[in-house]
This record gives sequence, C-alpha cells and structure tokens, in this order.
Amino acid sequence: MDDGTSKETGGYHYGWFHFALRDRVRQANGSSANMVFWRNIVTDAASEDLLNHWITAYKGDARPGTQRDKVLRNKPSTGVDGCFTEGRFTRDELVFQDATSPCQRDYPVYSNARHEAGGPLAGNVLKCTLKPVDLTDYKAPFSADDLARLKTIFPNGVCDWSKPGINQVPLIPWPSFGPSPRNLVYQPPAIENPAKTLK
Repeated sequence: MDDGTSKETGGYHYGWFHFALRDRVRQANGSSANMVFWRNIVTDAASEDLLNHWITAYKGDARPGTQRDKVLRNKPSTGVDGCFTEGRFTRDELVFQDATSPCQRDYPVYSNARHEAGGPLAGNVLKCTLKPVDLTDYKAPFSADDLARLKTIFPNGVCDWSKPGINQVPLIPWPSFGPSPRNLVYQPPAIENPAKTLK
C-alpha cells in the first residue's frame, strides 16, 4: 500500500518515486494488482483501515494458493487507485504526468533528470550501458558545432536506455548471503580458523 502522501507545500519533490515503485512492482510481478496507490496531503486513517482489513482477510484465507494469490483475491473493493481532495476520494488510474488526470491537477508530480533523459520510469538503471551519439535519438536539431560539443561532453557515448543497466540483475526476494542455500546470491569465503581471525 502506497498512500503517496504529498508534501509539495513543504518543498517535497520526490513524488515521481511513488510511480517508480509501482513500475518496479509491475516489472517484478507482471502487474501491480497487489498494490493500492492513493495520493493525499496527509496520511489518512482510511489507508490504515484498508490495509488492516486486507491483511486480516488474506491471512485468514485457508484456501489453496500462493501468498500472492491470497492477497489478490482478498483485495477490498475499496482498494482502487486515486486521490483524496478535502476528504473526497476520486478514483484515478494515476498515470505518470497525465495532464487529463484530476489527481495530477490536485497533486502535481514532477519528473527527474534521468527520466527526462530517456531513462525508465522505474528509475532502476543506476549505471547505463553506453552507445555512440545518434542524432535520430533527439527531437531538437543539431548543428555541427552542437554535435562536436555533445561528443566532447560524452566522449565514451550516451546512455542506451533500451538495455539493462551495468550489472543489473532480476530481483531476488529474500536473498541469502549464506549459509542458507535458498535464494543464495553470494557465498562468503569460508574462514579456515575462526578463532585465529578473532585474535
């Protein structure tokens, strides 16, 4: 549950990250049906009530199925995306920076430099794969001087956002760093003589 609490009046400009989080959930699961996204000025008691009801319902579900199956089939009917304005709830798909969205009007969301440069909304490419400068990637026209300057600024190339980031790997839930072999992502080297190490 992401209540998307907005603090724009307090100088908070990280609202885009709530959308990035939802995009990461979609990438990992194929959908964000297990998430409810509300935007509000303050954390509303309704979000806590919804979450408590939802957790109680799926935890009490003894029918066969995975945890995700149980979460999805016990999702409350009020668990839909939208926003609260002066206590009134508006159902909204909350598409990132959709000018027609009523919630975007009430809770404007600003982008970030990486997304404006063509990076994914998920914001999960930390170090991009590089490619040569290609003028067809840009809407603005470039003069010969512009192109020379661009290649001077980025001598090794620019980000290729169509590819995963450097060392970017799929998400592994509950990763293990040993000794458990389940979801093992890294096995530390064995210490031959632990007592000697502690001295």
